[in-house]
Amino acid sequence: VAKFRLDGHTAPVAELSFSPNGTRLASASDDNTVRLWNTETGEEVAVLKGHTSWVTGVAYSPDGYRLVSSSRDGTIKLWDAQAHEETATLTGHRGVVYCVVFSPDGSCLASASSDNTVKLWDVETGNEIRTFTGHTGLVRKVAFDRAGKRLVSGGYDTKIRVWDVASGKQIATAHASSGAVFGVAFSPDGKRFAASGTDHSVHLIETLSGQEIMTFFPGKDGVESVAFSPDGTRLAAAVAGIGNIRIWDAPHKHETAILSEHTDTVTSVTFSLDGSRIYSESENEKLVWNVATRETLPDATWDPPDVITHTCPNGRWFVTTESNNVVLVDLEYKNAPDEKARRKTRASFDPFWHQEQATDATAAKNWYAATFHFALLMKNDPGPAAFYDGLHFSFQKLASQFELEERDIELHLSNVVKESLKLPRGNEPPNPALKNR
Repeated sequence: VAKFRLDGHTAPVAELSFSPNGTRLASASDDNTVRLWNTETGEEVAVLKGHTSWVTGVAYSPDGYRLVSSSRDGTIKLWDAQAHEETATLTGHRGVVYCVVFSPDGSCLASASSDNTVKLWDVETGNEIRTFTGHTGLVRKVAFDRAGKRLVSGGYDTKIRVWDVASGKQIATAHASSGAVFGVAFSPDGKRFAASGTDHSVHLIETLSGQEIMTFFPGKDGVESVAFSPDGTRLAAAVAGIGNIRIWDAPHKHETAILSEHTDTVTSVTFSLDGSRIYSESENEKLVWNVATRETLPDATWDPPDVITHTCPNGRWFVTTESNNVVLVDLEYKNAPDEKARRKTRASFDPFWHQEQATDATAAKNWYAATFHFALLMKNDPGPAAFYDGLHFSFQKLASQFELEERDIELHLSNVVKESLKLPRGNEPPNPALKNR
């Protein structure tokens, strides 16, 4: 049962943010305003006016003294949360600003925009610190890790990118299968992040490698946002269209572990004779690692064996290097019961399910999803003419959308779509069982 109904906005509400002490709620709306509410009484405390178009995002600073808002007018505004006054307007993006967030210490802001960039701002001066470039489509969401050292961003180019805040360099890239990315969130320890969007799935990804740990499928609708529990053991997703929330266990295990303590390129790596340690060397430093904990041993003696070996004596681990990182691969991971079951599920193809998804997406005019599912059906079975017709119909609709938005569709197509579009039209009728389901 709802405690309050907060009436005041005259258009849809885009985002909400609680103050750190929970006594205030800020709401961003398409009516061009931010409104503040007393969470104890439900009363409207203030209306913050200044944006000239829809307000797309709002967030309280970690100390609760500031608010920040983003808008389709291309600006970011800082507000005094107590005096309810605008204190600064940040300009620099050349398009809609879809999202803005404070760094964990409150000293910086990160913003995501339709100009395909993420920007970092100094809160005190309002100056732009740097621009993160690499996305080839509009950027919808951005998030800091808890330490404030990394950013993750996602948008319409189907890529999720991880950035180093201090240098502005891209650390890793992951792919969201198909469709736009609408939600991103780091796990509390920063070692994983989750991403969601229009491809009907939630991806759990390792931060430094960009490798997917697991994919969750909440249903036939897109996923608007994702969030980790405080201890990082669970992952929640808000499912679009049907108004429900799904919660899953968020596993930490992965086939590959990235050991990142070196500050320059790793040139040599080897196991100890008993396999319990790893010795890694770069141009400027030598590190000893505990294989079990995957942490460095600062007081350990540098005593690597004379013969370099990349596979530990018991055959469980393989070690190699990648730029500044040591990469530890679990050779037995694929034989674990959970991983066997997961791989079996991912390897199976259910044409009935994909037919349903393609039909539902077509009815909803979700041409991203329709094109993707018809492409998978075509790749699995090029015979039925209906799959060819459905793919090319939905693709033409999708291409028309991109043409109207003056965007390059080629940058957004997955390989399976590109390959399936080249297949000839089949002559077989669809499997009757598909229609009877």
